[in-house]
Amino acid sequence: MELLLAELSEHRLDLVLATAPRQRDDLAAQRVTEQLVELHAVPARLKYQSLVALLRSEPLILPKDPSLRAPLQAVFDRLEVQPHVAADVDDMVLIRLLAREGIGVAAAPAVVVADEVAAGRPATAPFELGVSEPSYAVTARRRFPHPALKTMLSD
Repeated sequence: MELLLAELSEHRLDLVLATAPRQRDDLAAQRVTEQLVELHAVPARLKYQSLVALLRSEPLILPKDPSLRAPLQAVFDRLEVQPHVAADVDDMVLIRLLAREGIGVAAAPAVVVADEVAAGRPATAPFELGVSEPSYAVTARRRFPHPALKTMLSD
């Protein structure tokens, strides 16, 4: 991410999408979207009648990213559940692959597993977590912003 932000600062890029706003004087961040974080797994791992039963019974594949992990931990605490964590993962692609292969139940934004869910493996659990991942458009502060960016981000 730091390399991309440096490219922004040097005006080699016009826009970077990030999951957290960056606090720098030379950059501006605007929230552009939000994705719900859901539980995804092979159908056999999603056979439970409640979220609590699922969390108590199945191994979880969780993102290490604190912007996702902290709200997920808050859900576990609220439900008084200490789930078995099968994997702490830095990379959303790896989370997708582990879920598809049946290693456990993955917590990830729907967009991460959209193609696999459309193909039927993995499936998405019918329980809402109340956790979402925001996306930000990060741009360099410029006296004359790129007109296309201005149009794109004007909502």
